[in-house]
Amino acid sequence: MSRTFPRAIAIAIAIFTLGGCGGNAADHTDAQNKVQDRQLGHSVKQSSSPYASAVQQLYVAYFGRPADPAGLANFESALAAAGAPSDIQGLAAAYAANPSVKSLIDSFGTSKESQTLYGSGSTQDFVTAVFQNVLGRAPLSAGLSYWSNAIDSGSLSKGDAALAIMDGALTNSSAQGKTDAQLVNNRLAVAASFTDQVASQEAINFYSGAAAASAARGMLSKVDSNTDISVFAVTVSSTVAALLNQPGISLVAGNTTAAIPLNVPMGVVLDSSGNMYVVNDAENTVDKIAPDGSFSILAGAPGTSGAADGIGAAARFYEPSSIAIDGKGNLYVTDTYYDTIRKITPDGVVSTVAKLAGANDSVALYSRAEGVAVDGSGNLYVADYGYQTIKKITPDGVISTVAGQAGICGSADGVGSAAQFCEPTALVVDPAGNIYVADMGNSAIRKVAPDGAVSTLAGNAAVSGWQDGTEAAAHFCRPNGLAFDNAGNLIVADVGCLGKSYSSIRKVTPAGVVSTIAGTNSAAFVNQSGADAAFGILQGLAVDGKGNIFAADYTDGSIWKVSASGTVTIFAGAEGITGSVNGSGSAVGFAAPRGIVADSLGNLYVADTLNNVIRKIAPSGQVSTFAGTVAYGNTSPGTTFLAPVGLAIDASGNLYSINSYTRSVHVVSPAGVTTTVNMPFALFFEFGTGMALDPAGNLYICDSSSNAILEISPAGTMTILAGTAGHRGSADGMGTAAQFSNPNGLAFDHAGNLYVADTNNNTIRKIDSNSMVTTVAGTAGSAGFVDGTGAAARFHSPRGIAFDPAGNMYIADSANNAIRKMTPAGVVSTVAGSASGSNTVLGPLPGAVNRPQYLTMVGANTLYVTTDNAVLRIKLP
Repeated sequence: MSRTFPRAIAIAIAIFTLGGCGGNAADHTDAQNKVQDRQLGHSVKQSSSPYASAVQQLYVAYFGRPADPAGLANFESALAAAGAPSDIQGLAAAYAANPSVKSLIDSFGTSKESQTLYGSGSTQDFVTAVFQNVLGRAPLSAGLSYWSNAIDSGSLSKGDAALAIMDGALTNSSAQGKTDAQLVNNRLAVAASFTDQVASQEAINFYSGAAAASAARGMLSKVDSNTDISVFAVTVSSTVAALLNQPGISLVAGNTTAAIPLNVPMGVVLDSSGNMYVVNDAENTVDKIAPDGSFSILAGAPGTSGAADGIGAAARFYEPSSIAIDGKGNLYVTDTYYDTIRKITPDGVVSTVAKLAGANDSVALYSRAEGVAVDGSGNLYVADYGYQTIKKITPDGVISTVAGQAGICGSADGVGSAAQFCEPTALVVDPAGNIYVADMGNSAIRKVAPDGAVSTLAGNAAVSGWQDGTEAAAHFCRPNGLAFDNAGNLIVADVGCLGKSYSSIRKVTPAGVVSTIAGTNSAAFVNQSGADAAFGILQGLAVDGKGNIFAADYTDGSIWKVSASGTVTIFAGAEGITGSVNGSGSAVGFAAPRGIVADSLGNLYVADTLNNVIRKIAPSGQVSTFAGTVAYGNTSPGTTFLAPVGLAIDASGNLYSINSYTRSVHVVSPAGVTTTVNMPFALFFEFGTGMALDPAGNLYICDSSSNAILEISPAGTMTILAGTAGHRGSADGMGTAAQFSNPNGLAFDHAGNLYVADTNNNTIRKIDSNSMVTTVAGTAGSAGFVDGTGAAARFHSPRGIAFDPAGNMYIADSANNAIRKMTPAGVVSTVAGSASGSNTVLGPLPGAVNRPQYLTMVGANTLYVTTDNAVLRIKLP
């Protein structure tokens, strides 16, 4: 028997079992659709695809619920690819003749949702459910027997049966058919409105799973032939709102695109096969990016510091910064914290080449090993930033000073110790054995000949700024990265300097002629060409055989690629979709949003770090620029906010932000009026991250660079509350006897204790009212992802922290891509995210959060979290 014959019988029996005779249901359906569109008004914005109605009909018939936006789009696309008819009657007729249509219809019956709904039930249960979905009533006994027997015998698939029942309902011309058509079209109109609202209100990820489907199914089951669609629109909206209010992660604004997790890239180098090696400072690892874009960790354990040699993940680094490669593919890394030079073979075997030799030994002691380079004979050269010298390490480990006067910062040319450097950073060696030095403190490029004679190739120690030209007529700000191109030109990463220029990539010919390849303008954003490109703080450089330049951007967490023609794109890293666009949802552009606070009216304020502004997110989700003027990458003193990170807000709604570059505090009133208070910073202060206010108006700041917690009184007096300024460590103790390592987050509990997210120590610290510092969760130097109590818990680069009204702390566990909860008793659990995934996954918990940064609590159970380029809402149970 052919497949066509039972199908014709199926349609006839469908019509017979649905009622008696009457008018033309097709005419009635068209008219009814027009009425429904007018009633629902703007709440109905169906897909422009001609397949939208048919797909919605299939979802309603088979699953009894509206289509989810992704399923709708996928099915529409598949039907179009199959050349299928666009109406339900055409699909019913094409089932037997078009194998692709047959496969698509049958896929409903083999889906996971079908197994959940109907897998353990009888065929009669399935048929009854479809009749209820379509018509709100059970089938007649004759119809029930027919459909069940047809499915059980294999004459009809479940998907085909649901299609035929819907087809019959829409083509029944009986008197009952008019009533049925009214009900069916009411349900279809409600379903279309629901699907549209799910898409427009960013609820797509919440409309997934059995619970959400059940809620939507329950909503649709309330619709009958007498339903007033315009009144029912309220029910549709409230059902969508309920989805968003369930525990889970939703997008408030920005973009959640994931990327390679470089975090804080410093050095970068390429091998002969096109593999890129990146020094990941914050993660204490050396990472590898293959030519196909695949990412792996060559050596080190993410978030775990130390000095151990070993293979791959067994090795430990502590703040590695610069990297070089020899002709055999061996890598050499400056491990800054311990002032050691490490070697990594192509197989990932790590060994220590040179290390601290002994106190006051200025020949062998590295005060701060920065740049490293290797010549053709295997000799290593090291820029000793602290001692202002250039050191040489022979293959057998003999250390000597090539040039510079130990401990003397100067700019004199000369031979050997007669020459002077000031804060030398990057190094490269040419085939002739000449060493080129990025002399940051002198704003110059220096050359050291094989005989130790030092000369200034380009730049002028007396003038810092940005100016192309030849030799001393050219000006640099802070050269901080060097590499050679294939033509023998020196490529320089110039970090930029206050009020004079922005980060740029410069070229120096062998004759000392300086030109700019990319950067310097303030008006543009990423992915631009030449002077329209904008960078953060550039560090290491590498150049491939095609002349492409790769630059490690410390602040953006990215590797930029500059083509030979000057086009700038993101090659790898967390940045990539940035901007300053206001609006709502995914149309909003941020550039590394960090600090976040909320006022009493439910407005959120975000430190948009690389845009140098404070953004406001209204309760409606609308984003605007609240304070400052967008200037991506701008470091000019004329810019009010320079890389704001930490934010705090007082009871009156005044915002506090720190300006690390000009050492001032900004206070922004609720009306958006900014007052700048210049502070008497007698102490070293570089980068304010976490901030908090106490009831008395004292401001507390995490100085992540000096590893101290600062207290600023309302009168402007600044003292060190805790931490040994300029020293890293993990010691507990009173006040300045305690030590931190890159503290970031701050928050007060209800008892007045100040808590600190000690990022590099992977711990949570407590400072009581007597300035006593104790470690309350995590273990210093031991990164991980372990729930537990106190020291048994493990974190990986915790950053922002916040408290709920019950005294529970929530922690942005950044490198674990998770939000953790710590009870007042110190019990740590995971409430959102998972260390196993780096892509943000919206929807029901646990989901995933890509590199959460800072957070704030609103009410009793709603967290708002900043990520690389987005603000997320996490509704807690």
